[in-house]
Amino acid sequence: MADQKFFKNCGPFTLGQLAERTGATLSNEEARDKKVADVATLDQACDARVSFFDNKKYLDQFLKTKAAAVFIHPDYQERLPEGVVGFVTTNPYKAYALAAQAFYPDQVENAKIDPKAIIADTAEIGQNCDIAAGVVIAAGAKIGDHTRIAANAVIGEN
Repeated sequence: MADQKFFKNCGPFTLGQLAERTGATLSNEEARDKKVADVATLDQACDARVSFFDNKKYLDQFLKTKAAAVFIHPDYQERLPEGVVGFVTTNPYKAYALAAQAFYPDQVENAKIDPKAIIADTAEIGQNCDIAAGVVIAAGAKIGDHTRIAANAVIGEN
């Protein structure tokens, strides 16, 4: 689960919505309208969270998980714990990442570049960046889209 001080959760979502977003197939279509509130690790998930299983090293945690649903490879569909819905996909990790992006999309609200920031002419600033007062961005630095830089931070050359 992401730290709510830094990331805004945009859920809940239904299992059906997440299946459509990720391209996974639900192991139980009757659960399509069940709502889930967040993502979590297998061992920390509860009945309102989704998780993923993609490494045999975590088989024990998978078999004991209390998650509402788990992204799994088709080979593990028969081993789903009782009451856990499977998001069946050949790439569970990628599908889980797409689901996590639904809960925590890239967001920089009220993005602006403060006039008290010092930005070199040759620095590249991406779209929708929030750059606070006192920030110094040196020549050749490249700042990606949706980046937030807090007050008085210094980004070095190149």
